Amino acid sequence: MFSANKVSSVYCQNAKRFYSSCVRKEVFVSQSRDLLSNVALEDWVGKNVNLKTKTLLILSNNVTKSSGVDIKATLLDAQTFWKVKDFEELVLSSLPSDLPLKSIPNLEINHDGLDPGSQSYSIHLNLSEDVKTKTVLQALETIGKNFLKTQENAESENDGLAHLSLVRPDDGWFPGLEKIRTELEDMFSQVEKLKTQQLKIRDKKKRVSRGYSQIQNSFGQ
Repeated sequence: MFSANKVSSVYCQNAKRFYSSCVRKEVFVSQSRDLLSNVALEDWVGKNVNLKTKTLLILSNNVTKSSGVDIKATLLDAQTFWKVKDFEELVLSSLPSDLPLKSIPNLEINHDGLDPGSQSYSIHLNLSEDVKTKTVLQALETIGKNFLKTQENAESENDGLAHLSLVRPDDGWFPGLEKIRTELEDMFSQVEKLKTQQLKIRDKKKRVSRGYSQIQNSFGQ
């Protein structure tokens, strides 16, 4: 287990280059812990928001069977590619010292899918099962507030150009989002089926190989 203050010490720089007074900044803190709904929200924003005039941060606390509990921070910006380093510094330096991490995030892997046209970038923080809800909420709040701080005064928020909202990722708040979620669910289902088929083929090959070896051994070869 890793404590968040060890991660924060590596990213102690103040990410001033990240802030801009020319673009409206907004934070969505999702009230859902469903990963697919929160990914659908990210897709919805990418399709419906002009990211040249608005920079968005989506924060969520997801629970999945495979990964357990996590915090996900997703930046959506027309210039995401050029802001990744500062975004990473901002997120990791905002974590409470008592936030229990399962592991230090491998940021280099996250960079593999980036290109100058990228408009989104996510950081996943896998948390220990014994993490306290209060600590998670504190982490989300701190990340969000630090994101909204202005370059001119790092201790105040720009009321005219910054906003933090608690949101529900559903059709009531974001018309058309549930359709996106359904499409994502279908896509992930197909991927899982493909993985299952590949595992079955691999197991079959192993069984055939073992059977062939037994035949060879029976002939003394």
